Amino acid sequence: MKKKLALLLTKRNQWIFFIITVVLAALSVLDVSVDLFPSPVSIAVYVLAAVSLTLSFSLWIRGIKIFLKAVWLPYTEKNRLLGTFIKDYRLRTAVMTLPGLIVNMVFAVFNAVIAITGPSAWFGSLAAYYIILSIMRFISVMYAKSVYVDKRSDANVRELKVYKNCGRLLSLMSIALMGAVIMILNGEGGKSYSQVMTIAVAAYTFYKLILSILNTTRARKEKSLLSMTLRNICLCDALVSIMSLQTAMFAAFGDTTASSTALMNALTGAGVCLAAFIIGLTMFIRARKLQKQFIKEGEAENDQYTSCG
Repeated sequence: MKKKLALLLTKRNQWIFFIITVVLAALSVLDVSVDLFPSPVSIAVYVLAAVSLTLSFSLWIRGIKIFLKAVWLPYTEKNRLLGTFIKDYRLRTAVMTLPGLIVNMVFAVFNAVIAITGPSAWFGSLAAYYIILSIMRFISVMYAKSVYVDKRSDANVRELKVYKNCGRLLSLMSIALMGAVIMILNGEGGKSYSQVMTIAVAAYTFYKLILSILNTTRARKEKSLLSMTLRNICLCDALVSIMSLQTAMFAAFGDTTASSTALMNALTGAGVCLAAFIIGLTMFIRARKLQKQFIKEGEAENDQYTSCG
């Protein structure tokens, strides 16, 4: 264990590479802030910073894997509660939803207060969006509580109801999003940041989107309705972040009055609304099919019990 960690962390060339990555990242930020280099040099610095940052991530990931195998996994095997959390993907997904639930509730209250005191239709649409997100995550977390804490016996039926109701709410959320898109097109909403802040938000948004896609794919392989519900919610949230990022990028780098800007906002907004509606509708239709399947299986078991009797 110690030899593997030492082998990774004491390689001089890897530490030098990390230092180079930090220097290039700092130069990139300085250049964006104060226009430090001429254009060709700036492009070269950005490219080198991106390449070195990507390679650095691969080294850190390798180090984390070695740490998990050598230190973390043996510790979790001794701790029953922690071991259950690590091995149970559905439980882990529900617990990791709690921070997002808290943030959504805070944003819902904040936007609702501004919408009422303003009054502001834009903040009203944001409040509706965060309220629906909060409701979906809340009922999902409460279902997880009923399974792991309350030990309810009707877990499958309740999980199916959560899946079905969240599908309805996702479809309903697309209506609130359509209102937000219409206001953006009319110049009544949207977000704007400084150029540096916009770049940072863009990096986080794409990370959030990629992570949500990977998690959604894994949840489908796990075949857990609760996991798929929470991952679909995260995916829709990431798509909305893309729409918000686009308006911020146009405000920071483009011409918000150009017709092409309005067209791009309209197309992206329509795509996000349609995606949220389709995901919600698909969940609802699948839940209906599973309900019918459960009813048929229950009737078959009753018939078999009666014939045996």
